[in-house]
Amino acid sequence: MIINKKNFSALGIENLPSEKQEELVNKLEDIILEKLSIEAVKKLSIENRGKYFQLLKSAMPIDIYNFLSKNISNFEKLAQQIAEEVVADFKK
Repeated sequence: MIINKKNFSALGIENLPSEKQEELVNKLEDIILEKLSIEAVKKLSIENRGKYFQLLKSAMPIDIYNFLSKNISNFEKLAQQIAEEVVADFKK
């Protein structure tokens, strides 16, 4: 789960039925992953971009995550920053 407890509580959806909460969180995570992918491509070397696109075709998400963590400095911070931005946009 990309959205941590802090971000989840910031969403203000605690009172919604659990199905709706899950639906919203899944949609937000999809947006976060899209934005994260765009930023990742910008930060990867040309060689690693090719490897990244190959991984996207067939690798497990954990393998993609490990690759990005290894090849992008402060990847965790970047992911958290993007998650916080998406949550903030959602709240508007």
